[in-house]
Amino acid sequence: AFDWNTFIYYSTYVLMKDYSGTDDRIYVLDGNGDLTANGYSVAGTDIKGPLHWNTESGTHVIYFGTTDGRVYKLVDTAGVLALPAAGAWTTYFSDGALDAVTSAVTSDGTNVYCGGIDGATNGIYKIRISDKTMPNAAISTTTRAVETPPSYITYATTGLSLFFGTKAAGGTSHIYRVNVGTWSVDATYTEASSEPPTDDAESDITAVVSVPTFNLYVGEANGYMHS
Repeated sequence: AFDWNTFIYYSTYVLMKDYSGTDDRIYVLDGNGDLTANGYSVAGTDIKGPLHWNTESGTHVIYFGTTDGRVYKLVDTAGVLALPAAGAWTTYFSDGALDAVTSAVTSDGTNVYCGGIDGATNGIYKIRISDKTMPNAAISTTTRAVETPPSYITYATTGLSLFFGTKAAGGTSHIYRVNVGTWSVDATYTEASSEPPTDDAESDITAVVSVPTFNLYVGEANGYMHS
């Protein structure tokens, strides 16, 4: 992780599953690859990685969600991870409409976004950073779980858009583009069975849906990459 204002490196994060019983742990390494004074553990659930790190008003923060529906914001102070000392995020986010976080989270500095599930309904969730609330209901993706780390891009005309990929429930996997301003799906791409590999069943989208320029790059569980 590096500071988005100075571009100076400050920490490397290593996420370990079940390091002690059922506890997941985040380790922090310095520039020499040595462990710093403190990591952070979450008990009785799984952290959905990779972690999302950012710089907010000069403060180094990380976000992540868990498989029991929690979303955390931690502050990194010289390699020591802790919940913020003040503000809305002194405790983790939890809401009855989010039973589990199913993807890594991302943030645009205003909101945190992730895939999740409420009962049997999968969806795309938005959590406002300023007050740790959900300003909108989740966007439903029905039976298709969103498990890929999301990405976003800002368009000159429509503003910020999110991209999410889903599992291949019902034989097809989907890519959703969500307009953050209207909080609605404005484009959906459904993979056709004629696409490579033609001799395989439709596969889950599992890799990061990335938008580095004007192409969307998508990785599938069967080892194929699409542009």
